[in-house]
Amino acid sequence: MKAQSDLGRLIRKDITSPFKVLLSVHDKTSCEKDARPLASCIHERGFLGDGVRRIPGRARFRGFWSWGHRGGMLESRACLLANHGFATLCLAYFSYDDLPKRLLDLHLEYFEEALQYFQNVPQVRKGGVGIMGISKGADLALSMASFLPGVRAVVSVNGCNANLQCPLHYGELTLQGLGLDAERIVIRESGVLNRASARFLFVIAQDDQVWDAEVYARQAEEQLLSHGRSRPEILLLPGPGTSWSPLLPLLQRLLPQVCGHLRGVGRGPVSHSAAQEKYWQRIREFFLENLGGAGPSKL
Repeated sequence: MKAQSDLGRLIRKDITSPFKVLLSVHDKTSCEKDARPLASCIHERGFLGDGVRRIPGRARFRGFWSWGHRGGMLESRACLLANHGFATLCLAYFSYDDLPKRLLDLHLEYFEEALQYFQNVPQVRKGGVGIMGISKGADLALSMASFLPGVRAVVSVNGCNANLQCPLHYGELTLQGLGLDAERIVIRESGVLNRASARFLFVIAQDDQVWDAEVYARQAEEQLLSHGRSRPEILLLPGPGTSWSPLLPLLQRLLPQVCGHLRGVGRGPVSHSAAQEKYWQRIREFFLENLGGAGPSKL
């Protein structure tokens, strides 16, 4: 399912209705563009499972947050986890409604207020929530776990263990944004990740052309262990690149906002699909293990 535009990708903004994909079989001997297909059907790929809806409800669910790196509001990942018994929240932090169009600076109080709101939703279980972040969203998830109470489990996908791109403010503290000039990087004995009491899963796509997320994950592992924290889990997956949302086709090329240069992402659809299946199953299991639950859903 190759995109018609050079940098396009298949996404679903309205998760209340399914994708409808027309599949057609043509005679290989026919060269006519408008030739009648031998057979065709419409395949629907849904996101909302039976019984899943935007809260209300009286049942208490495991709490889960999701955000990425491209701005706006994309609910597909959170919706898929909601099908497995999670109460989920997607939080836009730039390029949405009245939020800034570009990442110039961030205030952790914005995320703190949303976290407190989410924890007070009657349908969310007490005892802590899980966070999943991708790329820039991943280092935001680590910052939340380091500074804010109530974060119990974190999944970092292709992320850095430092604050990237723009300053992050919290009270009188400011974490400057890490740029991409290696000569200006200052390595300190300790960052702030050692403050976190959450359990961590670092998911690494080994064909990432934007940055070496495995190096950052190993640094985070060393920092956590040196301060007596639990060993994080590091899941290495060969094949996929920077952008690989579950159940969506391979994105051939990407223009990351962090570096501003065109990158190839992923080796091909076979390894991309295999990695999607493996990491999505492990993410569900990880949150079930650390947020409560008897085991993975059979949905």
